[in-house]
Amino acid sequence: MNTNNRIIKARFLIGCTGVLCALAAGAGPTAAASLVTALGSNAPAAQLAPAVAASLRVETPIEAADKPGVFAKAHTIRAAFGMPDGSRSEGVHVRDQGRHAEYDEVTEEDAAGKPVALTQVDQSGQVLMAVRFDLPGKADRAAGRDAARARATQGAVAAGLGQQGDPEVVPTDAQGGWDVRWQRSRDGIAVRGDEVRVHVRVDGSIGSVGQVTHDLAARPASTLSLAQARALVADQTRAWSARSGSDFSVDAAELQWVGPNAAFDPSKIGAADEPYRLAWVVNVTPKGEAAAYTRQVVLFVDAGTGALLGGDVVE
Repeated sequence: MNTNNRIIKARFLIGCTGVLCALAAGAGPTAAASLVTALGSNAPAAQLAPAVAASLRVETPIEAADKPGVFAKAHTIRAAFGMPDGSRSEGVHVRDQGRHAEYDEVTEEDAAGKPVALTQVDQSGQVLMAVRFDLPGKADRAAGRDAARARATQGAVAAGLGQQGDPEVVPTDAQGGWDVRWQRSRDGIAVRGDEVRVHVRVDGSIGSVGQVTHDLAARPASTLSLAQARALVADQTRAWSARSGSDFSVDAAELQWVGPNAAFDPSKIGAADEPYRLAWVVNVTPKGEAAAYTRQVVLFVDAGTGALLGGDVVE
């Protein structure tokens, strides 16, 4: 495949997603050094911020004769969403250590070798992404919300994607594009970050489609109540306050399926992804000096055991 012509849409980074070493047993990134100091940590900032490295993407060429199902699946997805075929198809098997993922990527090229579409299919045959690279056509009238929903739904059904319920439809630009999004759920509980998303361009054509799906662990036999989850987080915030002198308020909380992460446990940095677990997702708002460095801390509390699974920080 002509490397100069291949379009790689994104590069992912490996690094610590957490911020507050003083808020748990863990560490955070370089940007959090001042926050960590404000919260009273004695650990040197350099120890709190492992170096961020670009993900390693290893590609091995594949041929249609070797993996006919992959090329056929890519064609089916393009056809379902009205994306163009090229004069030839080029494929690579990708090992992406940044995403802890392996998938096959098929690029459609025109006669001049220019990419016109790209599709990614994981090892189970599930489509991860499809995108076309041409510009939308001229339209006398931009596609409306209902038309965008109908077109995206038609394509998703034809492609066999696992969309659930009624989608959210939101405008994406002043020209009239739309994102149609289906949130994944299990037992009526949202799976954090999992979705099917279709972008409908101003002329009503489909510009891209993406699907994110994670393995889910078994639901715990018993589930902590909201009051129990909030009490656990309140205990933690009191410990933070004693250490840092800053106050924290425990705000909204809801059950979600979440992926354990390294936000508060640096030993998990670079570890393989674990199945998502049912957790109480609890928002905590820093006050005082800590508020100068972060707006919100999100904690994932295992709904079965009460253990801290990780979380997120909004700076």
